[in-house]
Amino acid sequence: MVWVATDGDGVYRLADGAWTKYSPSDTGAGLPSTSVNCVTLAPDGTLWFGLYYAGAAHFDGTTWVSVQVEDGLVHSNVNDIYVDDQGRVWFATSGGVSRYKP
Repeated sequence: MVWVATDGDGVYRLADGAWTKYSPSDTGAGLPSTSVNCVTLAPDGTLWFGLYYAGAAHFDGTTWVSVQVEDGLVHSNVNDIYVDDQGRVWFATSGGVSRYKP
């Protein structure tokens, strides 16, 4: 499986020879923005997407969860994401580092 993040067109997944596009306009997509700064594969196999001035999104293969300033991010522009072996998610934002425990 291959994931491709774009700056303005959401994310794409290539699986079994077919592309699937995820964007905010897709019903049930749950991706808050089409501009994606980074993609991180967590140790549990789920994905985290850092978004351009739209927080972050977590995808477990079925469900999308959005993480915003209201959830503890210090800034909405997420440039990089790291998930440690204890499941804590570290966000490098334009306003500093935030730690999140889902």
